[in-house]
Amino acid sequence: MRVLTAAESRGADRRAIEELGVPALVLMENAALGVADAVGERFPEARRVVVVCGPGNNGGDGLALARQLATRGYEVEARLARFGRELSGDCAHQRALAAGLGIPVAEIGAGELDGEAERLGRFDLVVDALFGTGLNKPLDGAFAALVAALDACGRPVVAVDLPSGLDADAAAPIGPAAAARLTVTFGSLKPAHVLPPACDRCGEVVVADLGVPLAAEEGPGALHLLVGEELAGALSPRRADAHKGDFGHLLLVAGSRGKAGAAVLAARAAVAGGAGLTTVAAPEELLSPLVAGCPEAMSVALPQTRGGGIALAAVEALLAAARERTTVAIGPGLGRDPETEEAVRRLALATDRLLVLDADGLNAFAGRVEELGHRPAPTVLTPHPGELARLLVDQPDRQPGDGLGRLGRRADRAPGGAPGAGRGARVRGRAGGLLARAGRRPGRGAAGRPRGRRRGADRLAGCGLAGARPDMRRWRSAAAGETFELGRALARELAPGRALLLSGELGSGKTVLVQGLAAGLGLDPGRVQSPTYTLLAEHGGAGVRLLHFDLYRLEPAEVAAAGFEELLLGPGVKAVEWAERLPFEVPGALAIRIRRRGDEREIEELEPAAARS
Repeated sequence: MRVLTAAESRGADRRAIEELGVPALVLMENAALGVADAVGERFPEARRVVVVCGPGNNGGDGLALARQLATRGYEVEARLARFGRELSGDCAHQRALAAGLGIPVAEIGAGELDGEAERLGRFDLVVDALFGTGLNKPLDGAFAALVAALDACGRPVVAVDLPSGLDADAAAPIGPAAAARLTVTFGSLKPAHVLPPACDRCGEVVVADLGVPLAAEEGPGALHLLVGEELAGALSPRRADAHKGDFGHLLLVAGSRGKAGAAVLAARAAVAGGAGLTTVAAPEELLSPLVAGCPEAMSVALPQTRGGGIALAAVEALLAAARERTTVAIGPGLGRDPETEEAVRRLALATDRLLVLDADGLNAFAGRVEELGHRPAPTVLTPHPGELARLLVDQPDRQPGDGLGRLGRRADRAPGGAPGAGRGARVRGRAGGLLARAGRRPGRGAAGRPRGRRRGADRLAGCGLAGARPDMRRWRSAAAGETFELGRALARELAPGRALLLSGELGSGKTVLVQGLAAGLGLDPGRVQSPTYTLLAEHGGAGVRLLHFDLYRLEPAEVAAAGFEELLLGPGVKAVEWAERLPFEVPGALAIRIRRRGDEREIEELEPAAARS
C-alpha cells in the first residue's frame, strides 16, 4: 500500500482539481462523508458530537462533517478556533453552510480555554479538525492549550486526516499533539500514520476514498506499507507432490561463543517458515548445541577466532557453500570481533546470491552501507533503530525514524530491500522505495525485553514470510482496529462449517470482531452490522457464506425453538454473538469471551462448552 508524503498528497489533490476538473469543495464533501461513515461504524452508540475546527481546510472538513452528522440525526455542535487567523476560503464557505442548516458554531477565544476540557467532556464523541497534513512546525500558545484540552476531555477523539500537532511526514511528534482513538485520513496513508512513535497518537487509522485517483509518481524514498493482503500474493500454494528440493536452500551464517541461541532461533524459524533446506555455518565449537537445538538443519563447521567468532580464514569455505545454496542470511549472534566483521564484508560483497543482512551482519557495514550498492544480487536489510543509526553513522539518529529521510536520499547508492525487523522499520527497495511493517502490538524478543515486533530479530532473519495463528489464550485489544485484525486472522482458523462463539457485555467489540472475520473471508465488512433486530444476517453466497447470529434478545428456550441448531451445524462459517444464551453445544466451535476493562478489551479463548449457559 503506497504511503504519500504531505507534498505528494497535495499534488494528487491538485491534479484532481486542475486536470480532472473536480471542485475542491467536492473533495471536502467526500472527505466529510468518509469521516461520518467511520464514526457511525466505530462509535454506533455516540449521539452527541462536538467538532473542534481550525481556521484552515482541515477546519472546513470538520464543519462539513458537522453538517453531514446533523443530517444523520446526531446532536452536533462545532467549536471554531481561529485565535486571530483568517479562515481559508473553503472553511469560510463551510461555516456559512453549517450556519444555514442551524448547526451551532461557537468561536473560541484564546482567553476562553479554562474549562474547555470539561466542556468537551459533556459530549459522547470529540472530533479533532484543528490541523491536518499542512502543519510542519510545533503548536504553541492557545492552539497547544486546546490540544491539551482534547487530551484531557476523557472522551474518544476522532482525528480528521491527522491528529493535530503531528507533521504528516515526521516519524516523531514535533511538539504537542492530540491523541486520537480513530484517525480518518483521505486517499492514502501518510508517514506519520505508520511510523512510530507518531503513529501511536493516531489510534486506529481508516483511509477514506475521495472518489478520485490519487496515484503519485514513484521515486527514490517512496514509502509503502507492507500489509498482509500484499504478502498473501507472494505465497503460492504448494503442489501435493512437492518436496524439500523445490523450495530453495538457505545458508545461515550465525553464532559465536555465548550466542549459539541466536543461530538456533534463526535456523528453527527458517525451517518453520518454509525453506526447503537449511544449512547453518557457525564456529566449530557451536556444532553440538546447533544440532541439539535444530536437528532439521544441516551444518558447516568454520574456523574460529580466539574469542569464538568466525575467522577470516572461513571466507573461502563460506563462498563455496554459498555457491551451492539459493539464499544467504548473515548476522544473528555473530558478535563484533573485527576479524569476523571483515569476513562478513568479504562474503556479503562477493556472493551472487540473494542476501539477508541482520544484526551483526548489519553492524559490519556501520558507516559504509553504500558498499552494498555494488553487490551483484538483491540485498535485504532488517535494521532496528540502533542498527540503522550505525549504518548511517555520519548522522546518528536522535529520534526513532529520523533515518527514514536519509535512507531514502541514499536510494541510488544503497542495496535493494525487503521488510524491516523493528516496529515500523524501514528498508530501501531496489526501485528506490521504503517499506514500513504494519502492526503496533509489542512482542518480546529472544532475551525477554519488550520489543516492537512479534518475534525477535534472530527469528525474523530466518523466518521470512511465514505466518502463525495468533495466541488468544490471553490477548488485549487497545483499539477497535486491533479487534478487527484479530477477526481477520481468525478467518484462517474457521474453515467452512465451523462456528465462532462470542460472549461479552454490550459494547465489548463482538460485532467489530465479526467485521474483521468477514474481511478475512473476502466479504465486505461494511455490510456486517449487529443483527439484533433480525437475529440472523447472511453474507456472501455459495462460495463463501457467513451466518451472523445475535442472541441478545432471546432466552435459551427461544433459541432452541428458533431452529438455530440445524443452521449452526450446517455449511458456512457461523459467528454467534451472546453465545452464552445457547442451550446446546456446537461441536468444533471456537469460543471467545471479551471482557471490557476501561478502553481496553481482554480477549480470552475458551473451550467451546464453556460458552454455554
